Amino acid sequence: RLAAAAINRAIVLGEASELPLLPEVLAFIDAAPQVVFAGGLVEVYRLTLRTLQAEHDHAAFDALLHLLAQGQEHLPQSTLAELYAFALNYCVRMVNLAEPGFDAQLYALYTLLIDRGYLLEKGELPVQHYKNYITLGLRLGHHAAIATQMHSIALLLPSSIRPNAVLFSEAALAFLVGDHRRALKLLQQVEFVDVYYHLDAKSLLLKAWYEQGEVEPLISLIESFKIYLRRSRKISEYQRMTYRNQIKVVQMLLRHRLGSRKPVAEIQAALAELRPIADLQWLERKVEELW
Repeated sequence: RLAAAAINRAIVLGEASELPLLPEVLAFIDAAPQVVFAGGLVEVYRLTLRTLQAEHDHAAFDALLHLLAQGQEHLPQSTLAELYAFALNYCVRMVNLAEPGFDAQLYALYTLLIDRGYLLEKGELPVQHYKNYITLGLRLGHHAAIATQMHSIALLLPSSIRPNAVLFSEAALAFLVGDHRRALKLLQQVEFVDVYYHLDAKSLLLKAWYEQGEVEPLISLIESFKIYLRRSRKISEYQRMTYRNQIKVVQMLLRHRLGSRKPVAEIQAALAELRPIADLQWLERKVEELW
C-alpha cells in the first residue's frame, strides 16, 4: 500500500521515490501459492502496483476493477476510495497516451465514483475531477447530459472555485458546438485560481483562436503559454510535456496556414509520435483538414 502511494505520487508530481525492499516483497508475493492472497487486499495492491509500474498492463487494470466491484460490501469506503483513485490515474494516463477505448472507460469510472462519493474530500469534490468528468462527457458527445450535470455536480465543488468551473464548462460546450466566439467571451471571464483550469483554459483558448483564424492573438498566446509551462512550479513534468506537445503541433498547423511548404504527411507523422499530448482528437481533425 505504501509503495503504491509512493510510486503514484512520483508519477503525478514527477518526484523520485526509493523503495529498496519492494522487489523482494513482490518476489515473495509472486512466488506464493495463488490461494494464499487470492481476493484479498494483498492481491488488490499487487494489481495496483502492476498498473503503476507497467505502461500498458490492461489485464491488471481489468482484474483490479473486478476485485473492487466485488469488494463493495466488505471493504471500508476509505479503502475503496484510495484504490479507485489508483485505477482512475491509470485510466487518465491511458487517455493521454491515446489508448483506444479508455475515454469511455474513464467516463464510466468517473460516473461511478462521483455517484458513490468516493472522490469527495471533506465533503467536497476536487476541482480536477469535475473538470475531467465534464471534459470527457463533452468529448464523448454527451452534450445534453453535461449541460445539466455541469451545474448539478458543481454544487459539490468548493464555493471559491465553483463560478470559474461552470464558466469554463460552458465555454468548453460552446466550443464543441461550434460557437467559438462565445467560448472566447466566456474564457475571458475565467479567473485562473487553479492550475488545472489555467492549463486547460489556455489549451481551449489556443484551439478557439486557431478556429477563428486569429493569427496575432494565437501567436501571443503560444508564447505566454510556453513561458507559463517553463516557469510554473505547480506543474508536473508529465503535464508540462502534455501541453508542450500540443503547442508544437498547433505551431505546425499555424505555419502551414501561413504558407509553410512542410508536407502535411510530416505534420501527421509528428503528431503520431508526440506523446503524451493534450486534445489529440481535435489535433487529428485539424491535420486531416490540411489535405
